[in-house]
Amino acid sequence: TMDLKINFIRGIAREIDHIFVKAKVISIGRRVIVAHAEVRDPDNWLMASGTANCMRLMPADENPTIVES
Repeated sequence: TMDLKINFIRGIAREIDHIFVKAKVISIGRRVIVAHAEVRDPDNWLMASGTANCMRLMPADENPTIVES
């Protein structure tokens, strides 16, 4: 990981029995991969968000698998 930025927006109440995390790769470059994630409570309130820039350590895949949501 080259850098990681996390924004904690609000705390999660103890009464909440589950949360939702949605993560997405924003870009895959020759040397850097950028990803973003959000954490939400059951009422869809944003609890936290984060962005990571990761250095690509392996050679580029000639046939990458891309997952669409």
